[in-house]
Amino acid sequence: KKKKIFPKTQEIWEEKKTHTINFIKTADKKTKMLSCADKLSNIRSMIEDEKTIKKKIWNNFHAPEEKQKWYYESMLKSFASGENIKDEDMYKQFKKAVKKVFG
Repeated sequence: KKKKIFPKTQEIWEEKKTHTINFIKTADKKTKMLSCADKLSNIRSMIEDEKTIKKKIWNNFHAPEEKQKWYYESMLKSFASGENIKDEDMYKQFKKAVKKVFG
């Protein structure tokens, strides 16, 4: 059974994510590393879940796949800006995982 996503919930989700994206853009390297570790863990869980339950994983989120794609790709850009972490292995793993999940 598909979970109903309410527009208000999605709107709040998008506001929070936009705030995070903008905050990380100008954050210091240590903060970016911590955030990247968290996002890498999350996307690895998605990859594992996708193996077992396929496209149904998107029913577990407050926003649809397109919005999740926007968020993760935007986080990649934020990690790569300012005091960036592009040369870190963790960033490279995160970038590869984002490509794997969202193409």
